Amino acid sequence: MTRQSDTAPKMEMRRFSPYRDTTIVDWESVKLTSAVTLYSCALGAAAVLVSFLVRMNAPQHMTPIPSMFFSLAGALAALLITWPSIYWIASGNEGPRSLWQWSVIGLVYGLLMPFLTGALLPLSAVFVELTIGTIKLGQLWSQSWNAVFQAPAYSFIHGTIGIFTGLLAGALLGIGGWVIDRINSISNPIARRYCPWAMSLILGSIVVGFAVFGSPETLARLG
Repeated sequence: MTRQSDTAPKMEMRRFSPYRDTTIVDWESVKLTSAVTLYSCALGAAAVLVSFLVRMNAPQHMTPIPSMFFSLAGALAALLITWPSIYWIASGNEGPRSLWQWSVIGLVYGLLMPFLTGALLPLSAVFVELTIGTIKLGQLWSQSWNAVFQAPAYSFIHGTIGIFTGLLAGALLGIGGWVIDRINSISNPIARRYCPWAMSLILGSIVVGFAVFGSPETLARLG
């Protein structure tokens, strides 16, 4: 017969074992964060294209290669801002967030995104020059370091010029995030699984399509 005093320490050792997996992933928060972040990346990419049109005396769309790399800078800036902020708000908070909460997220996004995008633009320009053959592969390292040192100045310049465009993108993020959040909270499990992604793709495609194919003059006035 086993005494209780003999089993108690063993139970405690199992309970507090360092090899016990205590990781809990909030998949609902991950899904919401991923869907809204995807939409925010589309907004960031579109905002870069619009902000360049604002600077031109005779607005016209850039050629495909610069458009692609500069848009990637905007998308990366949006990813770095949106993912941690939305996941932090969504974790442990069931149900849809209010429109006011999403408006605050959009405001923070709109203020930070142009400056972070500006910091990434010099490095994007290096890859544009590498792709079109202006610089050689052997110069990539040195040119990338030059881009790092240019980042603060470009951050200030692009952030100052693109602040209105960023705030407009932030307003669209607040509205779109609120819509996606409400869809993510509906009772139908199938719709709750797929519809947030579908809405994110639809909204993002509309924004990017308008920035790429819309009238340059109209886009410049909006920005």
